[in-house]
Amino acid sequence: MLMLVILTSIALESLTFAITPSINAELFGEPFLHLVIILYSLIVVQRRLDVFIRRNYLMKRVLVQNNFEIQDLEAKSRRFLRNLLPGPVVEQLKEAPTKTIAESVSKAGVLFCSISNFETFDTPSMRILNEIITKFDHLCVNYGVEKIKLIGNTYMAATGVSGVQHELYLVKLADFALALREKILEINKTFSTQFVLKIGIETGPLVAGVIGKKKFAFDIWGSTVNVASRMETTGLPDTIQITQNVCDALKDRYIFERRGEVEVKGRGTMVTYFLRSKRRASQGSPLIDLLPEVEEEGRV
Repeated sequence: MLMLVILTSIALESLTFAITPSINAELFGEPFLHLVIILYSLIVVQRRLDVFIRRNYLMKRVLVQNNFEIQDLEAKSRRFLRNLLPGPVVEQLKEAPTKTIAESVSKAGVLFCSISNFETFDTPSMRILNEIITKFDHLCVNYGVEKIKLIGNTYMAATGVSGVQHELYLVKLADFALALREKILEINKTFSTQFVLKIGIETGPLVAGVIGKKKFAFDIWGSTVNVASRMETTGLPDTIQITQNVCDALKDRYIFERRGEVEVKGRGTMVTYFLRSKRRASQGSPLIDLLPEVEEEGRV
């Protein structure tokens, strides 16, 4: 409103000055012209300042919104990478994206779990398989186990490979194996199925690292991984087959049954055991019994 009054006043004075130049020259003279110029300059400056303030405000809003979106994208990227890779590996990739990440681990636990009677790979079956794997993934988080990958209907997981060695790494893996058996029973009730798991576990040294530059994949290699795979393939349905190494490490915490000697490809004859359950605090010495001879299947 004030600006309108000023502009109107200037317009009227300019009109008067144009009509009666001689009178205006005597009444107003150069001081009046200077005043008009100053007032006009102030109006122009005030207008430009107003435009600058508005643009600055809008730019700040855009910057705040863009910053929020960038932070949201970064958080989503971290969560996505964390679902693919262990936390310490994600941090290493952030610091040195082009660096080759490979680490020798002196003690790790490796588990292979397959659905021994999952044979049909049609769309309905794949939906059930997806549900099974999703629940297994949740168990991984709950028990602090690192999912490595899925090979067909075989689930591969490990402990002790995430950068920080935990003294109970093998206990976590054994508890996870027992939880898998409980979970498949729940799934069978939900879907009216009769799926059965075969699980194999081994412990020992291995190499863990990241393969690929554009599509990252965390994987593990070594004899320990191969033996764990053999424990699964030479195992029996609805059992958790383990090696002597695992039995020696967990004998005070779990109940085992001695299976006996098993021919393992690339390793010869190995004495293996079945992990049955977790030991109660009141139970005494390890229970390791020899199972009766059973017909083996899936021997490699």
